[in-house]
Amino acid sequence: MRRGSERGGLRHRQRPNLHWQGALKLAEAEGFAGSDLWRLPNKNELASLVEQRCYDPAINERYFPNTPLRWFWSSSPYATQSGFPWTVSFFDNDYVSNSPGSTYLLKVRLVRAGQ
Repeated sequence: MRRGSERGGLRHRQRPNLHWQGALKLAEAEGFAGSDLWRLPNKNELASLVEQRCYDPAINERYFPNTPLRWFWSSSPYATQSGFPWTVSFFDNDYVSNSPGSTYLLKVRLVRAGQ
């Protein structure tokens, strides 16, 4: 079953656990809702989904129901270590973190802009 939703013109789709390179490749190959323009969001786009006033989960459940309390990959590499991408957690307000490495299996949320 494919799940996805839309918020403010930005569509999103949650995917299984993958390592960072697998997440980037999935985004390139993914087709959903009549589009092949899906991509991995950058750290700022992903962090914009975090609800600062919420905790456990730190996300608006009306728009993003059943979001796992796990770390999600962004497409943004850490400036001084390109093999260490930024990640975002929807558990609490400490939401953007340089990950321990790109080989960990983390959650993926794909996005696409436009109609």
